[in-house]
Parts: sequence; C-alpha cells; structure tokens
Amino acid sequence: MCGTYHSMMNFEVRVVTPNDFKAYLQQRIDGKTNAEALRAINQPPLAVTTHPFDTRRGELAPQPVG
Repeated sequence: MCGTYHSMMNFEVRVVTPNDFKAYLQQRIDGKTNAEALRAINQPPLAVTTHPFDTRRGELAPQPVG
C-alpha cells in the first residue's frame, strides 16, 4: 500500500498508561493478535477514529455533462 497511496495511509494513535502499554506489549510478545492485546487492556479492538480509504472514489464521482 505504501508508495502510490502513501498519502492515503491511515492509522490511529492511542495514548495509554505506561502499565497498559507494557501489558499490551507482553500480550503481543505472547503471540496475541493486536485486537486481543487491545481487549486485554480494555481498549476497543478496532480503530475508532479512522475510516478505510474508499477505492471507489472514481466510480462515485458525478459524470461530466455535455
């Protein structure tokens, strides 16, 4: 995805306590998925502030008239 769509890459930054971050890292080291590790520290397992890039943007644009 990086390259042509670099400017469209979206991500979410979350601020958590140092202890929650350590717990999250330990969950990941132990082989848990990102969603599982987030749940373990009482965080939503999915992004809550970003929206996927809509690749249909050309299809959704109005067609020129005339």
